[in-house]
Amino acid sequence: MIAEKMKQYCDESPFSKFSLKLIALLEGSKPNLTIDNVISILDNRQEFESFVIGLEPSKNKAELEKVLKYNEDYLSQLVSQVLTLLIKAKN
Repeated sequence: MIAEKMKQYCDESPFSKFSLKLIALLEGSKPNLTIDNVISILDNRQEFESFVIGLEPSKNKAELEKVLKYNEDYLSQLVSQVLTLLIKAKN
């Protein structure tokens, strides 16, 4: 549902595709996540790591663990752009 709301703010860029994939992975990992939940998870790297660590083993968890291995600066940049899209979708 969150990814659906975000689609209207996305284009065909790799960043937009990554954003939608990340949100879909998060939504697929825990049902009933709200935009506010996702923002709080992504707003802090430790929160994001804790969220991923707490997941049951699954394909989504494996994919999210790959995201956590990104360079700190690169991940921060990606997450800030995802957060911008989430805030647009929320308003």
